[in-house]
Amino acid sequence: MTTHHIVARHEWWTNHEDNLLRIPEKPHQSLHILFETRLIAEKLIRTLEIEKKALRPEVVNRLMDTLTEHDPRDLSFWYKDTTHF
Repeated sequence: MTTHHIVARHEWWTNHEDNLLRIPEKPHQSLHILFETRLIAEKLIRTLEIEKKALRPEVVNRLMDTLTEHDPRDLSFWYKDTTHF
């Protein structure tokens, strides 16, 4: 088992227990290969691109519009206030 940061430390959060998840090593490596060190909006867009074959086009378009409406680097938009960490 290994510790995975739900929100990458370099993005916003720390090693606080609310941001840590214990998972097996191989799935942990797979998560990092799939998402690299992308920002949360980029991860969501990547997931949508993977799943879009199963979704109706209008659903894909609406989700993509929502995800690309805001700057992915504006972390204060994407995350809850984490000043207590």
